[in-house]
Amino acid sequence: MAQPNFAPIKSDNKVSEIQKLNSPNEWKSVRPGELKNKVNLEKKSRFGNPGPDQGYAMVLFKRFTDDIRLSKEEDIHDVQAGVVAIAMKRAAIFGRAPVNKDIEFALNKFDFLKDIKSDAVKKRRETFKSAGHEYSKRQDIADMIDEDEMKSYR
Repeated sequence: MAQPNFAPIKSDNKVSEIQKLNSPNEWKSVRPGELKNKVNLEKKSRFGNPGPDQGYAMVLFKRFTDDIRLSKEEDIHDVQAGVVAIAMKRAAIFGRAPVNKDIEFALNKFDFLKDIKSDAVKKRRETFKSAGHEYSKRQDIADMIDEDEMKSYR
């Protein structure tokens, strides 16, 4: 029902007129961190696919610590760093956050969940040595595994 003419209306209750907004200007890439030219990232090393919540792989790794078989010469900190790097890469390939299967894949790839064999231990000890302290070492470990192999693991 409409307001009668004799009833006063407070200025706060009056209907305001429609405000018309201008259409936005054309967007331009002017921020310093943006790529201005198309870059073929596949040809360059160390360019990957960022994925959501990749730090969750660290939490998932802790679920496997009781099952991991290490020799005396191996450091769990180095193993964690390398395995998490592989898991994050695998998760990013699928465009999702890491899950248990990503950690499991990395641990199985280097036989961390099986009984210790001297030949496997020697190879993986050199592979994972100082991975917990060197970012480039973690990237090397993640790059060792072919993307197709990561996709095919079920």
